[in-house]
Amino acid sequence: MRLLSFTEGIIFMTYFIISGGLTGKCLSRKTSLWIWGVILGSVVMIQTALLLSGQDSTLVITLLPVTAYLPLALGVLFLTGLNYFQTAAIWTMGFMASYILKILRKILFLEQGSPVSAIKSDILVIAVMLLTACILILLVFCLLRKTFDKYTKGRQPGWVLLCFPILLSYLLLSYISDSTTNVTLLVLGLLIAFSVFVMVIRILISQASLTEMEESERKMELRMQAQRQEYEDIRKKMEAGRIYRHDMRHHILVLKELALGSETADLLHYLENMSGKLSEVEREVYCANPTVNAVISSYIAQAKKAGCAVTAKIFLPEQIPFDEMDICMVLANAIENAKNACDLVEEEKRYLHIKVEFLEDKKLFVSIKNPCSQPVNLDDNGVPIYLGSDEHGVGMKSMNEITEKYHGFLRCKCEEEEFTFQAVMFGSKSKESIILRHKIKFKKVASAMFFCGFAVLLCLGGVPMAVQALSDLTGEGVLSHLKKVVTWKAGWGDTYIQVEYPILDEVKMIMDSTVPAEELLVLMKGAENMNLQIEAYVEEAKTQFRKYLFRKCEGYVGCNITWQILRDDEKYLSINMIGTVNVGGSGEFSHCYTLDKSSGNILKLKELFPEDIDYVSIISEEILRQMTEQAEKGEARYFIPGYGWSENECFQKIDGDQNFYINDQDQLVIVFDEYEVAPGSMGMPEFVIDIEYEMN
Repeated sequence: MRLLSFTEGIIFMTYFIISGGLTGKCLSRKTSLWIWGVILGSVVMIQTALLLSGQDSTLVITLLPVTAYLPLALGVLFLTGLNYFQTAAIWTMGFMASYILKILRKILFLEQGSPVSAIKSDILVIAVMLLTACILILLVFCLLRKTFDKYTKGRQPGWVLLCFPILLSYLLLSYISDSTTNVTLLVLGLLIAFSVFVMVIRILISQASLTEMEESERKMELRMQAQRQEYEDIRKKMEAGRIYRHDMRHHILVLKELALGSETADLLHYLENMSGKLSEVEREVYCANPTVNAVISSYIAQAKKAGCAVTAKIFLPEQIPFDEMDICMVLANAIENAKNACDLVEEEKRYLHIKVEFLEDKKLFVSIKNPCSQPVNLDDNGVPIYLGSDEHGVGMKSMNEITEKYHGFLRCKCEEEEFTFQAVMFGSKSKESIILRHKIKFKKVASAMFFCGFAVLLCLGGVPMAVQALSDLTGEGVLSHLKKVVTWKAGWGDTYIQVEYPILDEVKMIMDSTVPAEELLVLMKGAENMNLQIEAYVEEAKTQFRKYLFRKCEGYVGCNITWQILRDDEKYLSINMIGTVNVGGSGEFSHCYTLDKSSGNILKLKELFPEDIDYVSIISEEILRQMTEQAEKGEARYFIPGYGWSENECFQKIDGDQNFYINDQDQLVIVFDEYEVAPGSMGMPEFVIDIEYEMN
């Protein structure tokens, strides 16, 4: 028990450290430490008070979920500022770590008994538990702590959905942790618990990265809005140019008049004004699509202004099978990135080679080359890896998402101080697009088939158990007047209660009976009485099971209720209800119910004798005689005088309502429960009483 208490302390402190380490910084460090100190002190005081009040240590450890873990969980909720997602995540990490340690402890306890001495075994258990606890704490602090607070401090709309698989895993581990005998099952549970622990860490880290990406997308959206505004300004300038060209004939007439009048100064001034206005509205035409042309002409103009030598070969028709804004975003970001890279090199080395080609099979190819002053880190997919500021790489992520939208790809390379950006996108009717869609569809169908097959296998695996359960609930009994046998089992891990009992069919009993017609109603009442008493026995057995269950600690409680027919003829129906309780060791108890078919009564022991007969003393003396005779012959052991038992332990007399039945020879048989009058090796002793009795 000392080892159990010590390891329980290791488990609780692991949960405590993980919870404290992951708790957000909504309060000051000093206040948080003070609150954690109060919580820990309260838990210690509660455990001390329970022990000082005389409670055994097993009960104290059993109550730890209420007296220790519950206050700690409420403290986490308070310290996170009622952030339910962050609280749920902390609870998950703490409980998963504690279940890993609990299952490991069970495995270590079950594997003891080796040649190693008890002291060395205890030291080994403690060492393994401490090492595992340190590993779990390091995993949380090294991998999760920094990103955890950043991710969970906000409102996460999908956190409830994330809790469902975690809750199911928690229930599975709870079930497995109550299994104390199957080492293989415990090892599998340990692996599952550790896998879920690592998986949750990975999910939280991935979600933190996703949150950062969403933040970057919001920033990108702001940039897109700015670019849309710029596009609108360009469109207005183009419209102004169209109007200006329309009015050109008026300008020509003015110039003609000035030339005829030989007013050279005025003519030159007018021409300068016209040149300035034309420069404001002119745009080079790079492609037939007006939207794409308006955007890229603006960015090319910025590149030229920065001193870049630009060569642009852009072959785009007026109508393209893509969203124009998507194409504009790819070209704008790519040209802007190339121009920014040029700013880092000497002006005479700055250049941009832009090539955009729309092929006949509705495939769009983009290639942009620019000088590169330093090497660029690329991932396995040929996409640059940006470190440092969150703003770096946002445009590249956006372009990558757009190319994937059109089932294309994006690749970059940096060779011989030249950076090359390439992107390919497929139109809705291209052959490559159709192939890719079929591949995606095939993957979805394959995934659906896999999960359907997995579900079918699960169902098939459960069919035999379901069929067996249905047959137990609805099957006919071994006797003609048995309506059905009720069988059910409830449990968690190795803790269980299994009950099986018969229900008599009153109609069949009447049909099988030879009693006169006027006594049929009495017989029906007797059958109903038998059913009620058997059900009352089952309820009492369930009550006893719950009493043992609430006081277990790391062990298990098993209870089996079954029945047997002791006699079934024209006179009597005797059913023996047998119960077995396993709490470390096992104990059997029973109760016999005898129905007198001629009267419809459930017999009681005192009803077999006249009122003036001291049947208790007579039967007790006969039983003691049989016990002594068997003990002298060495055939049995009983709690009787002269065999090393104290006076209080020895058999004195039977109870007034002692368990009994009447055998086929109409003999009275007294039945005792296990350990009632003999050691457990004797089972449930029975004594045949050869005395005359008569019904009152």
